[in-house]
Amino acid sequence: MTYDRAVGYWSASELQYAAQGTAHFLANGGKMRLIVGAQLAQRDVDAVIEGKPLDDVVAQRLLADPDLAGARIVQSEHLSVLAWMVATDRLEIRVGVPRGENGELLTHKQSGRYFHTKYGIFADGYGNRVAFNGSNNSSVTAWARNHETFDAYPSWNVPIWDYLGVHKVLDFEKHWTDNADAGWAVIDLPS
Repeated sequence: MTYDRAVGYWSASELQYAAQGTAHFLANGGKMRLIVGAQLAQRDVDAVIEGKPLDDVVAQRLLADPDLAGARIVQSEHLSVLAWMVATDRLEIRVGVPRGENGELLTHKQSGRYFHTKYGIFADGYGNRVAFNGSNNSSVTAWARNHETFDAYPSWNVPIWDYLGVHKVLDFEKHWTDNADAGWAVIDLPS
């Protein structure tokens, strides 16, 4: 089970907001890859770089009972869950940044540009995939409060998948391997 997401703004509060889904995703061996814009909340960066992951006992409770204990753990300790996901290779984060004319990495302030794409791909253990594209960032505000649009392309609807879905997979892999669009780079989250 995988979740690949390219998004301008991402917050660990998304894990908390979708606590039951997050718990089931993790209990089923889910792995997540994120490509985000360079504007992350400091608490999320701190959790990734130096955060204290869940201890083994709490992690086992999360994985063993995603319906009850797992959802509660994600809800109450989402930053520790984030740190645990990174520490156990369940989450990789890379950052989309602008490049200058000579290939140098630039800040948003230097370039006036920001990595702001919004799409993703879910895959289950049976080969089914759903690609999606929409206006929403990955935050509680985007999911619960904003007016957003969101289109989904299931792999079992072959004409739609071939026309729209497969391109999201190819785009994500291209960006993930730092073969980004001209004027852009995708780099590992600095530690």
